[in-house]
Amino acid sequence: MDQYLLDAKIKSKGFSLKEYPKRLNMDYSTFYRKKIGISEFDRDEIQFMKYDLDLSIEELDDIFFKD
Repeated sequence: MDQYLLDAKIKSKGFSLKEYPKRLNMDYSTFYRKKIGISEFDRDEIQFMKYDLDLSIEELDDIFFKD
């Protein structure tokens, strides 16, 4: 999980890091825990962000699936 790349993509789309979790129907603290790796984003959340943030396959892989 590359939290910095995810943050950059959220900001580049004009969203606030504090407000973005609401788009996922998620509390900020839950989003933060998932972003820093304490827990994981589920498939539906990743799929939503793929379309919502217009992520390419490479970006999706870089953000969510590389250590």
